[in-house]
Amino acid sequence: MVCVLLEHYFDGYKRKLYTHVDLDKLYSLFKKHVKPIEKIKIDVRKSIGYIIAEDVYAKYDRPLKNISHVDGFAVRSDDVFNASQFSTIKLKIVKNIDPRKADTYILGRGETVFVETGYPIPVNADAVIPVENVEVKDEYIIVDKPVYRYYQVFLKATDFKQGELVIPKGTRITPLHVKILMDLGYSEVFVYRKPRISILNIGSEL
Repeated sequence: MVCVLLEHYFDGYKRKLYTHVDLDKLYSLFKKHVKPIEKIKIDVRKSIGYIIAEDVYAKYDRPLKNISHVDGFAVRSDDVFNASQFSTIKLKIVKNIDPRKADTYILGRGETVFVETGYPIPVNADAVIPVENVEVKDEYIIVDKPVYRYYQVFLKATDFKQGELVIPKGTRITPLHVKILMDLGYSEVFVYRKPRISILNIGSEL
């Protein structure tokens, strides 16, 4: 009789301890007793692993202007449209142009300007011929094949357009996101403070 009573007691005790809790009820308990996660502003360079707490939009177009993908000669593609091995075309090299500030120059017909990788190309230029693909002779380059419009050119705003949503709220920040944020001029960003979690173990299983 005693054994039956003890067994009945322990069965009831186990049911009391390990009662199933519905997920919705569990979420409501968390919402009721857990404080909202605090938003903090931190240095972008130290933000890897945090969850971003605001939508991030592009402050400006990136790239800001059409830029060269290679070291080469910026040209007007229609100047060399008919170039071939049998009918080469000469373009005059414009001297004394800073290859990193070539966008200050307006490229005329029959002209070319040397530009560097990642820097803006001249006004009116719409293609860049890599240095290894042309012959330089005196003050001219010799072009023996046509190039299409925007050849070796990154167009303005092809990465991001001003006002475009770049990183949505709730995204976990990775090294790539850090690079994007810095490229867009963000030095600080709002993130959620990392929660403190405690684990309490019971029983001998652990």
